[in-house]
Amino acid sequence: MENLRLQLSGIDDPDLLQDDTIRLTEELSEAVDPAARRVQEQARPGERAGGAYLFGEIALALATSGAIAALLDVLKGYFGRRREAEIKVRRADGAELAIRANQLSQEEYDATLARADAFIHG
Repeated sequence: MENLRLQLSGIDDPDLLQDDTIRLTEELSEAVDPAARRVQEQARPGERAGGAYLFGEIALALATSGAIAALLDVLKGYFGRRREAEIKVRRADGAELAIRANQLSQEEYDATLARADAFIHG
């Protein structure tokens, strides 16, 4: 069950964005959600199933506050490598929450966790 999508932005090089998407998906799959996966385009009528992967798009199914904390911990590691990036968390209803590197600093972490938890479960 997919209930969230992450969208990476702020990276201009498409090869780097794709590499980051693959690596972050693997990290999320190991630490947060075993069902984490890259998002594929929907096949059009008459085309074979499974379109191309969308750059920077990752699907997740999170249910617990512990999983949200684990997600933020993985994102904190990612932002350590890509301080210029931004990640948008999108719910199934289309609402979005943007997360930037500075929001996962020691001073901001608890507030960001509370905001993300409220957003995901809201």
